[in-house]
Formats: sequence, C-alpha cells, structure tokens
Amino acid sequence: MKKIIIIMFATTFVVSSCKKEKSTTVVVPVPTISMEILGPPIVSLPIGGVFVDGYGANFHNENGGIDFIPTATKTNLDLGNAGFYSLTYSAKSQYGYVASANRLVLVSSASAT
Repeated sequence: MKKIIIIMFATTFVVSSCKKEKSTTVVVPVPTISMEILGPPIVSLPIGGVFVDGYGANFHNENGGIDFIPTATKTNLDLGNAGFYSLTYSAKSQYGYVASANRLVLVSSASAT
C-alpha cells in the first residue's frame, strides 16, 4: 500500500510540474488578389515567327495596388507548329495565396491582321 501511495505522489508531482506552453493563434485575413493580363488576351503569330511578350501581367493585392509584374511561369508555346498555345502568368502573395491569368497565342499559316 505504501508503494501505491508513493507512485501516486510521484505521478502527481511529475504531471503537475510539467510546464505548459501557451499557444498563440495568428489570424490572417484572406486577401482579395487578382492577376490582370496587359495587352490583348489573344496574340496571333505566323508559323516560325518570334514571340516577345511586351505586355505581361500585373499582380494586384487586396488594396488594389500592384505588387509586382510577374513573368510567364508556364508555357507550351511551339512557334514551329500551328495551334493555340497558352502562356500562364502566376504570382504568390506574402501569405502564399496564388493568382494566375492566361494569354492565348495563335500560331497559324494565315497572315495576322
């Protein structure tokens, strides 16, 4: 019986002496972010032509300001073959929220007007 009392006392001492850490929760509001394509949403080029992205896109933060101008992050552009190709612009906010926008590039044998 004496052993049981000693074990109970030791267990109570160990459990009560553990230091509890205070947790802090930070609430981050979900921002309204957007990506704006500058220039035409569709660009036409001849087969074998050269594509220079002179337009780009703007990444807008929740206050409507422009954070930075992203570059195309993903493309399947093949100027040697006719077809529709997509340029994807994407950017990430400081909290990890992502916005993206696409520009279509038409590569064809028809002359651009």
